[in-house]
Amino acid sequence: MGGTQLAPRLVGAEAAVRLIVDNPLKQNRMLRAAEALELGLVDHVLEPVEFLDESLELLLRRIEAGGGKRGTDADLSDVAEVVRKARARVDDVVHGQAPAPYRALDLIEGAGSWTIEEGYAAEEDALAELLPGPEAQASIYAFDVVERRIKRPVGIPEAQPRRIQAVGVVGAGLMATQLATLFLRKLEVPVVLTDVDPGRAENAVESIRGELEGLVAKGRLGEGKARFLGSIVTAGEGLDAYAGCDLVLEAVFEELSVKREVVSGLEQVVTAECLFVTNTSSLSVTAMAEGLAGHPERMVGLHFFNPVAVLPLVEVVRTPATGDVALATAWDVTRKLGKRGVLVRDAPAFVVNRMLTRQSTVLMQALERGSTFEETDEAALRLGIPMPPRRSSRWSARESRTTSCTRSTTHSPIGSRSRRRCKRLPTESFRRSSRGTTGRASTRSTRGSSRPSPTKRDASSTRASSGPQRSWTRA
Repeated sequence: MGGTQLAPRLVGAEAAVRLIVDNPLKQNRMLRAAEALELGLVDHVLEPVEFLDESLELLLRRIEAGGGKRGTDADLSDVAEVVRKARARVDDVVHGQAPAPYRALDLIEGAGSWTIEEGYAAEEDALAELLPGPEAQASIYAFDVVERRIKRPVGIPEAQPRRIQAVGVVGAGLMATQLATLFLRKLEVPVVLTDVDPGRAENAVESIRGELEGLVAKGRLGEGKARFLGSIVTAGEGLDAYAGCDLVLEAVFEELSVKREVVSGLEQVVTAECLFVTNTSSLSVTAMAEGLAGHPERMVGLHFFNPVAVLPLVEVVRTPATGDVALATAWDVTRKLGKRGVLVRDAPAFVVNRMLTRQSTVLMQALERGSTFEETDEAALRLGIPMPPRRSSRWSARESRTTSCTRSTTHSPIGSRSRRRCKRLPTESFRRSSRGTTGRASTRSTRGSSRPSPTKRDASSTRASSGPQRSWTRA
């Protein structure tokens, strides 16, 4: 209680907005002690080694100096402009569907003119209105489910996870480089990358080291730690480079035959305890494990999402042959990487892409009935989806080459259905949508304004949700 009133008075409007609104909307980003000191939220930061002695010494100095509590007299003359800009940022994230960020901004702005008692009263009124609301209750439920499942996961065996002391990443593309960076920073173990083009692997290593230097420049990583991490990431040549790895993750081209060939070759050089991990977004992990002639129980899927550093979800894919030790190790690694694992079966498109396939089907039906691309995007945003479907489909395409219909890379149960649906909409329509035109319904495109009128938004929402609602019958 009181944060929207005390923080602006203590550190100013800009820092208060960052703390109360911006950071929570960025995957609940937390402040480090040094950042809190820089913002003025704390007066002193002490190192843990000498914390007790230095804290007592600091206390004695403050008692001798006197002066009482620190004043809350920050300059709030810019609060209206700061809040105006913040509202625009919030609009880009929640599109008006979550009331709490807007109320928080109202309260921060009010701190510039209210007394502290008036601010407390306004904050209490806001909480009394928001907490019983559906948005707050849904958020509390989701948070409880996620946190409870992380602490007490369902379906994860009690087997002792293996210790991971060296990691290999097969491939040096965008996803592979991001994954190597994540493993390097979080596990702090040697990481080796290879690629069919050795120069590409070298470039990936240089890119990782450059990112470490960038973190140092931003004050988010110490110079000594950056030098150490940069020294233990290397580029190798050939599969022999993975001989000493305890975990090898393949992030090569999304082609089953290619991945099988990689896995089969790796089995010849790694130890019998090495864990095989695939980052496939759509291919059958079971079929991939058929390349392991000796130990298919060592194969598991870890499907990360792009951008890897930002998105917390990881689909942990268990095949019928995956062993308890392999699954327990994969789950333990996911946790140490700071990600939220979700255990899924090796089913068509797993969970997330399965849902996206269903969403894409509804959107295609809306387009066929005459809705424009702008209208379908607007209808989706009004449901609280943070990214327009067209933009999210471009992210997916960059990540895995799968189309919105997942025609050729998902398992056959969804692939066969998707093929029938994909024939309805010509490829040219997708090309036009990427250029910002409106495909078949272009004559109904909005004139003068890129944002449809309320009437059109309501109509598009109805069209996007109308029509026969088919559902997948296989899990």
